[in-house]
Amino acid sequence: MEEELRQLRLKRDLRNTRILSRLRSLGVEITDEELESSFPGESLGRPHIANLIVRKGYSDSTENAFKEFLGKDGKAYVEKEKLSIKSAIELILSAGGVPVLAHPLSMMLDRNGTVEIVRTMMRYGLKGMEVFYKTYEEATREELFEISRNLGLIATGGSDYHGKHKKDLELGIDIPDSAVFSFLESLPADNGLEK
Repeated sequence: MEEELRQLRLKRDLRNTRILSRLRSLGVEITDEELESSFPGESLGRPHIANLIVRKGYSDSTENAFKEFLGKDGKAYVEKEKLSIKSAIELILSAGGVPVLAHPLSMMLDRNGTVEIVRTMMRYGLKGMEVFYKTYEEATREELFEISRNLGLIATGGSDYHGKHKKDLELGIDIPDSAVFSFLESLPADNGLEK
């Protein structure tokens, strides 16, 4: 797990370097050193670069920095290297973890498409699905909870809090006790947590 995470961090750093190179070719002068010194100790990525683009006056907002430069259709976009879904689930399981699908609506599928891809992930070992996501409306949460229950998945939640890089999201989210207990019950017996 540690080695795979180290490789992913290296790939993320390389992606940042490529993005910065493309930005400089567009007249947006930001160096790797400037990025690192502006956010010491943080795991750097596009939100940090967007912050610098705004700070240096190349865009009026992080949203516009993503739209013009860093988003999928942006002039400096570089595709992220990712683990396959199967590899990620296997890695989590091998480390004694509980693999969970985060913010399933980001897949932009209808209900049937979501259920289909989740079933595929379950064949690889998926154990849960994020249901209680900060920006989901109550009706969406209820629908996702129903899907997770019907498929026998653990319903989890999170705020997707990224500090000042996602100012519209605050830390924390309310999750029903029953979902929390279900998650705790799903953990391996030798996890070191009291149930």
